[in-house]
Amino acid sequence: MRSSKLLQWHKDNERNITLEIPAFPKNGKPESPKRGVKLMKRYYVYMTSNNHNTVIYVGVTNNLIRRVFEHKNNLIDGFTKKYNCHKLVWYQVTEDIQSAINQEKRMKKWKREFKNNVIREMNSEWNDLYEDIIGESITGDSGIKPV
Repeated sequence: MRSSKLLQWHKDNERNITLEIPAFPKNGKPESPKRGVKLMKRYYVYMTSNNHNTVIYVGVTNNLIRRVFEHKNNLIDGFTKKYNCHKLVWYQVTEDIQSAINQEKRMKKWKREFKNNVIREMNSEWNDLYEDIIGESITGDSGIKPV
């Protein structure tokens, strides 16, 4: 019986997977991972704001770090570029894309006061949370529990 190695794969704190990979056989080609291994996907509903907190954008993504980076660097034309909504002020994580999309649609219809209250519950100072999620990605300890 061949020995096995444990491989932990971690990319941008978006997907975590642990696979049991058999040791290389004599022909030098690795065997494929065991079937039935399921990737845990995460989806994010988030809000960004401008520096004066006068404008709020609500969005949904499967990669929060990448998406906020795109907003911060004006890589995508649209609302956040036009109104300088570069500051991540709130986010929520879920494993179900449909619930994330539905939550985004509901939040876009909310009055400004409701959005403000949700942001204040998580981030009372309206700080930019981008550096926090970058740090979580590096340490691998997000502390985020899916809803």
